[in-house]
Amino acid sequence: MIYNLICAGEDSFSNLYNSSKKENEKYIAIDGGLNVLTKLNIKIDAFFGDQDSLDKKYNLPNYDFPLKSHLYSERKDDGDLELAISWLIKQSFFKINDEIIIYNATGGRLDHYQAALNILIKYKDYNIKIIDKQNEIFICKYSMIFNKDNYKYISFFAITDTIISLDGFKYPLNNYLLHPYCNLCLSNEIETEGKININNPIIVMKTK
Repeated sequence: MIYNLICAGEDSFSNLYNSSKKENEKYIAIDGGLNVLTKLNIKIDAFFGDQDSLDKKYNLPNYDFPLKSHLYSERKDDGDLELAISWLIKQSFFKINDEIIIYNATGGRLDHYQAALNILIKYKDYNIKIIDKQNEIFICKYSMIFNKDNYKYISFFAITDTIISLDGFKYPLNNYLLHPYCNLCLSNEIETEGKININNPIIVMKTK
């Protein structure tokens, strides 16, 4: 199953959305994300939020979502996005290989973008990615192969000290110790087929 989580930030989802909804997809509104999904006439499966970025015309208690409305106070410890993901992965219907895709979390407020990036790291055991019209961000947990695609650049950032080897990239590496906050692996490029070997999970950012 693919769970598409639409946030309240700068809207890139509208340009990325394919109207042919598949049976294995769910759409979840994260607070003001409901504004976007409603305008696109998308069947909404759940709502999570404190309603602070929601158009005033919506009266959430009157909505009957399959996965219900989850309404929170503005005074809370976790953001709406993290509350949604935390709830979702605890459900019996959620499978470890299900995919969570986060939209509209990268434009506008940088604090919300940093929070979304923290969520990727915190829940790195799950298949979660952030997508906008220019970028795709996810956690690489194991050694893997990257093929050339629509993204020109690919960057790698360490979460903890990580030994990394890159083959088939414009800038190769051999058993390099990549530290957190090190930008050595910024803006690399795949030549034909890029192979990465790592001993710890890392952040991957693909950019057009």
